[in-house]
Amino acid sequence: MKILAVSNFFPPNVLGGYEVGCHDILHRIARNAEVHVATSYAVSSFPGNCSKGIFKVHPIFDPCDVYSLPANSGVCLFQREMGFAGYRPSNIVALRNLIVDVKPDLIYLFNILGLGPVGILELCVGSGIPTICHLMDDWDGVVSSNLDSVDLRLKWASCKAQARGIACSQYTLISNSRIGSFENPVVIPSGVEFPNSIPPYMSKSESPKFLYYGQLHRGKGVHQIIRAFQRAKNALPKSKPTLTIIGKGDPKYIAEINRIASEDPHSSPAIKFISYMPKDVLMKKIPSYTIAFFPLRNVEAFGYAPVESVASGVPAVICEDMPLFSFIKNVQPSSLKIKSQDDIESMTQIMMDVINSKIDIESARRIQFDGFKKQFDEKTSIGPRLMELILRNAKKTVPNESNMDGVISNAVMYKRLLSIRKSEPLITKTMGQTTKSELNSNGRLVRLARVLENKLWGIEKSFWGLID
Repeated sequence: MKILAVSNFFPPNVLGGYEVGCHDILHRIARNAEVHVATSYAVSSFPGNCSKGIFKVHPIFDPCDVYSLPANSGVCLFQREMGFAGYRPSNIVALRNLIVDVKPDLIYLFNILGLGPVGILELCVGSGIPTICHLMDDWDGVVSSNLDSVDLRLKWASCKAQARGIACSQYTLISNSRIGSFENPVVIPSGVEFPNSIPPYMSKSESPKFLYYGQLHRGKGVHQIIRAFQRAKNALPKSKPTLTIIGKGDPKYIAEINRIASEDPHSSPAIKFISYMPKDVLMKKIPSYTIAFFPLRNVEAFGYAPVESVASGVPAVICEDMPLFSFIKNVQPSSLKIKSQDDIESMTQIMMDVINSKIDIESARRIQFDGFKKQFDEKTSIGPRLMELILRNAKKTVPNESNMDGVISNAVMYKRLLSIRKSEPLITKTMGQTTKSELNSNGRLVRLARVLENKLWGIEKSFWGLID
């Protein structure tokens, strides 16, 4: 059985949990199938681990540079709409050729945002090969928020209806049902490989060692962890807890949390920032901490870090309103949960209770480990469910090259149409600032406006005639 997976980034280049999850899922699938991965040849700022030799990785896509371009630049506005809500013709051609060469039994789409998601999905379902979309992000939200010049919502919904959908949480499934629905979508939570029994407790320090690790941006709530730590430390001035924050991310946010940490001279020396480290090194380091805090926002699709922490034997404090909580609400110890990211009071109280030994850490971590293992163990729960779904959908299929060539034509016309649409405001503004006499004497400007108008109408008729 051949599987062709598609992901905008792939380890060792990652943006976050989506790419890590893609790697881990494909690692298991590769035990029973030949796995090819189509990805971009961009190098991200978050290197990760990759199981070399397990996959056949094809870096065929243009770099997803829209993540790093200045948000207000003309190039970014053009590239963002193509990359997040439309077609990128070169990526369509590259994937079309790879599908013909590999002849997969199943196409497995992970994070296609940035690659031209409408075009990628249309090409895959148009190939006639069974297609599964693994949702760990709000695809519909990203597509709709980047639609500016060419509205492709009907096309997007039509393509989704021809693909199976797997969502990592109920929240993710609902958020991806705003522009049409996938065929028979199911919820399968993301997972990690749990050991057979809970790891020994390695935190031997008499003073509690608090931890956060992951991406550093506002949605992760690191600023709230710092403020809670400052309150706990000042409420118990003789205590000697520490807070370690491991990760990289938004430079402005990193500067903000460093400023917050330095505001309180009493607690500041106890707060330590460590830059991103390889996952294998990080996993070995986690067990040396007492407890981890993950006050993730309520729109977080899932949240790998809390699951990894619990699998490593370190209890995790999480929010009741985050999607992950719905899977373990009956097993999460009440002493290790807060209402939301803004619930600093509860977070502070948990820290103080840990410092004063009012929480039975050993009991809490065992309860958490058993509950999380039942729901999120990749070996016994998640993996078998995914393989069953893959085996049920995969089948030998000859790629429909004619349909795929039609998608390439759509992509080319889309880019031309988008170029003209993006040029309209500039031409209109220029003409609006030009006097009548200047317009009469500037024949080139008049001709340009007329050519644009005629091209726009002609291309728009052809474009919608082909894709409707």
